[in-house]
Amino acid sequence: DAIKYVYAFGDSYSFVQGTEGYANYSFIGDSFNLAFSPGQLLSDHIIPRNLEYLTGCFGGLPSACSRQLWDFAFAGADISLALLPQHHNFSVQMVDQVKQW
Repeated sequence: DAIKYVYAFGDSYSFVQGTEGYANYSFIGDSFNLAFSPGQLLSDHIIPRNLEYLTGCFGGLPSACSRQLWDFAFAGADISLALLPQHHNFSVQMVDQVKQW
């Protein structure tokens, strides 16, 4: 109950679909559009998938949830291009997800 924020990074197992994200891949952005404004991030709504069940944050604005879920994971992502080739040319690798955060 003491946990107020959950920050997620990773691949399809941990990503949350957002209304500002790349459909079926991310909460916000892709590698062609990595940058986003604070307004875009704060107005991005969750489309329920997996981590929402752990946080109870099933939709709407993450900031409105009692346990906020901020998910930067990207379906199809790997850790880094230095380790593995990119699955899709629009994938955001985990090291870049951390940079987004």
